[in-house]
Amino acid sequence: MKSCIMLQGTASSVGKSLLTLGIGRWCYRQGLKVAPFKSQNMALNAGVTADGCEIGRAQYEQAMACGILPLAAMNPILLKPESETGSQVVVRGQYYGSMRAEDYHEFKPKLREIIAESLQELQQSYDVVLIEGAGSPAEVNLKAHEIVNMFVAKLAKAPVFLIGDIDRGGVFASLIGTHMLLEPDEQELVKGFIINRFRGSKALLDDGLRFLEAYTNIPVQGVVPYIDQLRIAEEDSLGLHQHRRLRNLPASGEDLLIQVIRLPRLSNYDEFDSLEHEPGISLRYIDQAEQALKGDLVIIPGSKATFADLQWLRETGFADVLQIRHHNRQPILGICGGAQMLARKLYDQHGLESPCQTIDGLDLLPYDIEYCSPKITSRTQAVWVNRQEPSMLAGLSQDRLETYEIHFGRFRYHQDPQGSALFHLKSEHHNHHHDGAMQQFTLATMLHGLFDNQSWRHALLQWVAHSRQHLWRPRGTIRSRFEEYDRLADHLAAHLDLEQMLEQGRRI
Repeated sequence: MKSCIMLQGTASSVGKSLLTLGIGRWCYRQGLKVAPFKSQNMALNAGVTADGCEIGRAQYEQAMACGILPLAAMNPILLKPESETGSQVVVRGQYYGSMRAEDYHEFKPKLREIIAESLQELQQSYDVVLIEGAGSPAEVNLKAHEIVNMFVAKLAKAPVFLIGDIDRGGVFASLIGTHMLLEPDEQELVKGFIINRFRGSKALLDDGLRFLEAYTNIPVQGVVPYIDQLRIAEEDSLGLHQHRRLRNLPASGEDLLIQVIRLPRLSNYDEFDSLEHEPGISLRYIDQAEQALKGDLVIIPGSKATFADLQWLRETGFADVLQIRHHNRQPILGICGGAQMLARKLYDQHGLESPCQTIDGLDLLPYDIEYCSPKITSRTQAVWVNRQEPSMLAGLSQDRLETYEIHFGRFRYHQDPQGSALFHLKSEHHNHHHDGAMQQFTLATMLHGLFDNQSWRHALLQWVAHSRQHLWRPRGTIRSRFEEYDRLADHLAAHLDLEQMLEQGRRI
């Protein structure tokens, strides 16, 4: 018999994505064919499916934890904020265009049809569908047009389990208040409460749990203790702001200090999680230009608005500091949008990125960037081909690195790419055969996911250490993502009655 359940929250970043992933992994280990679903995701972290579709990174990870290939149907609507009032809209994995909030609301009737079709596709193909909501279902100013919480629960006829984060405080008020603000038919769908990220003795909660159940007549499904050092990416920039406490710890004298510039429109920062967990690495996000004078490696990460963030680098003094680092032969790495900023010039004749058709780059590497349609979204194998010296990366020449691309910009090399590019690319979905550039100790690449390849990660870090006359060496491996999926699944199984939750999904 098929089952469908939904996890909603009292607010954003209460743990919906991780609980969905962990439950999905548990179902997979029980021999169930299970898939995640989130109708609309607003996130700056994205992943690329095998057939070149762009979906939220959280749903990508959830699918991998469920032992299946990610599909566009698992996240039919992806919003990637470009400004305070507008977002890039990705529909069923394909770039649709940029919209202001007002225009997007007018588009929602069509989106409801797409959501219903995607959900039905998954329900027909899988034993269990795990649906994740967004934000809170009790946002009264948004309820009339929402397409991600109770609208989906009713569409799927799914029981709702409401999650509250006790770590941020006020969990009982949040759960009760959220439930009270729901319509009567929506309240009927709520079948249990989950208290997440608890620290301490559960006995101290007993009075509150009894009150919660008596007041609402809804059972507490479980209390999930905080799980430390979990190597699974956060969904969006809110998670980056509130979490990652270790990133702010002081570096020891033996650590390599890696500094990531925190661009205002930073995207795909989840690719640095492997660096965070690498022994002997101190990873920091910086937003003051003088901080970039220090550190063994400074990374300019991806950006959702490259032209605007390039201007921010100039206004804040980062551009000048990067020029100093380059002149002093201190390592710099630009990734995707960051790689585009290192160019001599950026050309956007079709307004894909900005109304400015041409803008000067930082002029640290010998190429221009040209923005063209269609958007490249592809899983890509990359082989290191650069032979420049000094370089300790030549040993990578035999490795096929698993990476992905999400960008409009293309390299326009000033020299033969055979001699200046970093990587030769192999992909089924586009004919872009070379990537990246290197000059002295400044590198650039459009590729995401490189750090998840241990050979690349260790080679780059050793190259940085050598350039800085540092004694850093790899100190073993870190837990794989699949080991982390299993650790989370075991944790949730110990504190939630997962079989009973799935049974609720069969009854409705």
